[in-house]
Amino acid sequence: MLKKYSNELKLKAVSMYADGVGAPTIAKMLGVKDKKSIYEWHNTYKIYGKSAFEKDVENIDLSKLLLEFENRELKKFYKLTTGNDFGLKKK
Repeated sequence: MLKKYSNELKLKAVSMYADGVGAPTIAKMLGVKDKKSIYEWHNTYKIYGKSAFEKDVENIDLSKLLLEFENRELKKFYKLTTGNDFGLKKK
């Protein structure tokens, strides 16, 4: 059975991870069955920020989410290594 975790718990886990606490420790402290969830929540939060765990975002396919993140990071790397902005929009 797949367990659902509250948005508050996910945000707490992400905050702990950002503070340097390891995913296995966070999972144990918060009662999360699989430490992989911590990594997934962290990556989701990096992309979507505080709105990461709202209902409409939760239904996004994780592979699409990771591809979007990877694409954005590769563009940043390209710009750093070549000096070309590759059409990146400044935020």
